[in-house]
Amino acid sequence: MSSGLSRHRIVLRAAVATAALAGALLAPAVAFADGTGTATGTNASHCTVTQTIDASFGGWKVDLTNSLDAGPSAVLKDDQGKTVATVDRAHPEDLANGLKIKDADTLSPVFLDRSQGDPAPWRETPFPALPKDCSKTEPTPKPSPTPKPTSGTDKPTPPPVLEPGTGPITVIGKCTVLQTIPSRFGGWTVDLTNSLDDGPSAVLKTDAGKVVATVDRAHPEDREHGLWIKRADTTTPLFLDNNQGGDSPWRETPFPALPEGCVNPGTGTTAPADTTTTQTKTVPVGGVAAGAEGGTGIDTPLLAGGAATAAVGVLGLGYAVRRRRSSSRI
Repeated sequence: MSSGLSRHRIVLRAAVATAALAGALLAPAVAFADGTGTATGTNASHCTVTQTIDASFGGWKVDLTNSLDAGPSAVLKDDQGKTVATVDRAHPEDLANGLKIKDADTLSPVFLDRSQGDPAPWRETPFPALPKDCSKTEPTPKPSPTPKPTSGTDKPTPPPVLEPGTGPITVIGKCTVLQTIPSRFGGWTVDLTNSLDDGPSAVLKTDAGKVVATVDRAHPEDREHGLWIKRADTTTPLFLDNNQGGDSPWRETPFPALPEGCVNPGTGTTAPADTTTTQTKTVPVGGVAAGAEGGTGIDTPLLAGGAATAAVGVLGLGYAVRRRRSSSRI
């Protein structure tokens, strides 16, 4: 009884081994693209193929994986099998390690690698091809619209004309007015203040009222936030704002006008007084003349006149002395 059971077990084991060997021999081989490595189906998915090739770095390897769902990926490994760098559909370039995937969004991507950097040429290796029954529907590209023929009479489209900002004007001082206008940043505002004493200022605020930037008479430009005041030293300044930079047009908004009667004398056209005119002063003769010496200043004509009188007196005195000497000798 026991010997018969043993023979059955031996026969069963032999049958199982034969079936396993037959299954291994009948398994279909996986096709792979031309290259220096061998393509193998490393994942459970039927539409994922991997090929290992020699890297441009001596002794290193690159695992090229092409997947219908995940797209292509290339993994650079050193001679110890440690991963050094990876590129895939989401990040197709790693120029520091000389890796790049071209046409990463297609079913036939190409792997490029190099070991030296510019100007060394790139080596191109196609990713392993997917099985024939692995395909996806590619979107049909829309045809480009046919350009409209132009003639010599066609004129270029003029740049857009930006309307100035508007808002209520509030008098907040005798010669100070405030106007709040919408900013060119959606939802933000600009407070335009015009003051006779302090000059113009523009304050950019967020929709929550937080101050972002300010320009005024002392600092009329902030190109980073697109703010600029022209004619900041006058009573009629102009506010310009821009929300894009570069060559985008500036919007121009006049500052609110000052109330009537607020005139800055410093900006008038009246000619200054002629400071080159010589002022003279008449000095009386006699005892009153002595009082004139107590004045607060010395006039040049007065000084010159006194010197001349003194000179005449000296000459007369000398003449009288000579006359007396002549008479005594006689």
